[in-house]
Amino acid sequence: MTRPLRIEYPNATYHITARGNESIKIFRVENDYRKLLKQLRLAQQRYAILIHAYVLMGNHYHLLIETPEGNLSQAMHFINSSYTGYFNRRYHRVGHLFQGRYKSILVEKESYLLELSRYIHLNPVRAGIVKYSWEYPWSSCQTYLGKRNEKWVCQDWILRQFSASKEEARQVYNEFIEGALNEKVESPFKNIFAQVVLGSKDFIKKTQKQVEDQEPDYDLPSLRRLKKRPSLSDILCLVAKYYGVEQKSIQVLRERGNLAKKVGIYLAHKYTGNTLKEIGQYFGGMKHTGASQVVSRLEKRRQYDVQLNQQLQDLKKKLQ
Repeated sequence: MTRPLRIEYPNATYHITARGNESIKIFRVENDYRKLLKQLRLAQQRYAILIHAYVLMGNHYHLLIETPEGNLSQAMHFINSSYTGYFNRRYHRVGHLFQGRYKSILVEKESYLLELSRYIHLNPVRAGIVKYSWEYPWSSCQTYLGKRNEKWVCQDWILRQFSASKEEARQVYNEFIEGALNEKVESPFKNIFAQVVLGSKDFIKKTQKQVEDQEPDYDLPSLRRLKKRPSLSDILCLVAKYYGVEQKSIQVLRERGNLAKKVGIYLAHKYTGNTLKEIGQYFGGMKHTGASQVVSRLEKRRQYDVQLNQQLQDLKKKLQ
């Protein structure tokens, strides 16, 4: 399993999801819900994060968090580790409670905060647990509508988008949430980029600049897609020139003995961010399984083939 990419900087906003390991229930009784809410409140105080919205479901939870100090990892480690310790002690168990690391999506606040808050508050309705969002006790919806007082939930920014009057804003916000059920509003995640960024083209470009200085880690597909990267045609042109062959000779289905083709597939997988299916199609119409085998075999071969390894290093420098 690849590690998720973390993009952290001051005043960043995120949609967070954490699920129970093997889909187990992470909340069994009311006190479990209350315990995580307490940890959220403590995290808000300790790490100065802004919690714009939350919902706690049976086997997972969603958060909408802003980090003025750029410390998402610290805050999330505190939340999940402290709750895991509580849960394991209460139910006499050991080991991981959550399914791997939490999933975080960097969000353009001005464009998506409203939609994501609605998405979060509608979770219990879409799951068939309640008819109206405000009926569910384990989300921030009741706080937004003035039915509960949770001072640690940051409501102001979202409510101000509807009205300067808080009472009027609460009413309009409720209409905004419930109206989505009849209007068939599209999921906000339809426009997600590289599995980790949700925002406009300008926001994505700014995010790409944020990760430019990160050390290359090609176990992170999201990082490959976010960094400025060569295209498949760039790879094809470079490899053809390096090995002194015609480009069309690389884009044939035949693979055996065609080192330039193999190297092209390998480099495309490492540096372009394209899927194996896309790469296979580009390099002669191979199936994704065939392209995967080429990558795997070349990776093993470079461990003992000094000449091949040097060629790959040369090509890598030219790409950079």
